[in-house]
Amino acid sequence: MPTTNRAAVLSWCGAAISPFLIYSVLLLHLDPVTGVILFLLGLGALTGALRRQPAAVLGVLVFVLAVVALDGDRGALQLWIEVVLTVVILGVVGLLAAVRRRRVSVTGTVLALTAGLLLIAAEKSFAMVSLSVAVVLATITAWVIGDSIRQRTRFAAAQRVQSEAAAVESERLRIARELHDMIAHSIGVIAIQAGMGRRMIGTQPAAAQEALAAIEDTSRETLAALRRMLGTLRRSGPGPGGAVALAPAPGLADLDSLVTRTRDAGVRVEIEWLG
Repeated sequence: MPTTNRAAVLSWCGAAISPFLIYSVLLLHLDPVTGVILFLLGLGALTGALRRQPAAVLGVLVFVLAVVALDGDRGALQLWIEVVLTVVILGVVGLLAAVRRRRVSVTGTVLALTAGLLLIAAEKSFAMVSLSVAVVLATITAWVIGDSIRQRTRFAAAQRVQSEAAAVESERLRIARELHDMIAHSIGVIAIQAGMGRRMIGTQPAAAQEALAAIEDTSRETLAALRRMLGTLRRSGPGPGGAVALAPAPGLADLDSLVTRTRDAGVRVEIEWLG
């Protein structure tokens, strides 16, 4: 059996035996220490299913609380179990609101609150109104806290998506600027050299040949740079099949060659070094 399926089966088995473990504390009339240990084991058996289906765990806990509350014996251990179960149910309500859609969390919360109010009414306690108000306020507070956590989580996820989209857009704009600068400069040099060669080919063949050589060199350099850039963009990942020969990014050391090519094209360029 796959690990995921095995974990799911174990978690649901734990959820199935959890009510029996908790109720056996009262059914067997155990001593307080043993009863507390068995009760905590019963709650611990629900943790696996809690991560997968908090709504189902909430239903199980409400059912267990109803069984315990309707038991005839009202000992100290039973009252302690009821209080702990109520606190745990409030925590599960907050968790449900934090990890599930509002329709699911509101439905589960309303059902749990209704069951709690019915149990309070069934006990016919003199403090029934106070207990009901306290349960309603505590349940609403737990749901609001969980829902606010869910909203913050969704907002953070949306912010992360927007940041990633902005980073991608910024990178695309940077690549577009680099392509524009490289192609515009190269095409400008080629156009100037082509015009010079056309005018001098009849009277100064040597100068025309130099212009054609400059056109060839500029074209080759531009084509090589385009291949490197497009190869990098197409590269799917590292490895022999995706490796692309990269050249270092142009820096100040390449400024002299750029100025030389521009001057050869007939453009007047002045360069001044400071520092």
